[in-house]
Amino acid sequence: MTPETSLSLLSEIKTTTNQVAWERFSRIYFNLIQSWCEQCGLNHEDSLDLTQEVLIRIFERIKDYTHQGKGSFRNWLRRVIQNCFANFKSIRAELPMPAEELEAALGGVFNNHWEEDFPKKIYQEAYRTLSAEFETDTWRAFELTQIHNHSVTEAAALLNCTTNVIYISRCRVILRLIPYLKELID
Repeated sequence: MTPETSLSLLSEIKTTTNQVAWERFSRIYFNLIQSWCEQCGLNHEDSLDLTQEVLIRIFERIKDYTHQGKGSFRNWLRRVIQNCFANFKSIRAELPMPAEELEAALGGVFNNHWEEDFPKKIYQEAYRTLSAEFETDTWRAFELTQIHNHSVTEAAALLNCTTNVIYISRCRVILRLIPYLKELID
């Protein structure tokens, strides 16, 4: 199942200048957008610049976005990133970028990996954010069993604890992760 961006979050950023909603949106999407920029071949500094440009463009244009079903925001976001990337490359080159070069730079990232990368990046962002909320061993128990597919017994041996500690730790993380992901996606 591919996660969808939270419609309530999109509604908040679309209809208001609610700073909390925009901060939440930025927290979710900043690293995702930057990662895609780097996959397009930009260095770290340029990817940060382009990410800021994309977020500004989203802020300017989100009021015109219309939800048209599953995946529509993801596709809209892809077009915004592609357009910003083309503008960015043209400005840096001080010449319009030939369509073939633009397609070569964007094609692999957006055509081949976009649909499979989007949910992975949402989950990675959730894991990155939530890992800071837990003790290291608690998060590690979750990570070993849920992400790296170790058995509970293996995880207990690696963390030098009982299997009961692994079950409790994993449950704590999952109970926090589920509502957090529901905030991010519909």
